[in-house]
Amino acid sequence: MYKIRLLEPHEASVYREIRLEALNTYPDCFAADYEQQKALPTMYFERLIKEGSMKGKMAGAFINAELVGICGVTFETTLLPNAGEIIQMYVKPTSQHLGIGRALMRFMETVSLDCSIKTLVLGVEPSNKTAFGWYQGLGYRLDQALSKESNVQYMKLSLL
Repeated sequence: MYKIRLLEPHEASVYREIRLEALNTYPDCFAADYEQQKALPTMYFERLIKEGSMKGKMAGAFINAELVGICGVTFETTLLPNAGEIIQMYVKPTSQHLGIGRALMRFMETVSLDCSIKTLVLGVEPSNKTAFGWYQGLGYRLDQALSKESNVQYMKLSLL
């Protein structure tokens, strides 16, 4: 069984490891580049985790003591006012198909509501049909107005 919770400041380095693994394992699924992120002394969420910042939150899925999945939400998005943006959704291949991804997303929806966020958005690479369908299954819908960039399709979910 797994447990979902927010990552704590002392877990920033473990976050960094799984984030780099995600970028290396699925380079076409993320807007960030593995080599660029690896070269950074501190990544965006790594800093937020260390600081315990309210600008964003990162959840982790744990099986025993191993971090097997992550899902972040930033409250600094410029896509929509008073919205949160889901970024960095990843579950290790060996832990997929256990319901961890869905649990991470639902957890972040609750965290967002607790932070007075009423809308979540996320971007999906147009070629990633599997992710697009999966997010649709969670209730996210394509937002044509936000999807003006040809390299990203934005989806939106109202939390009310």
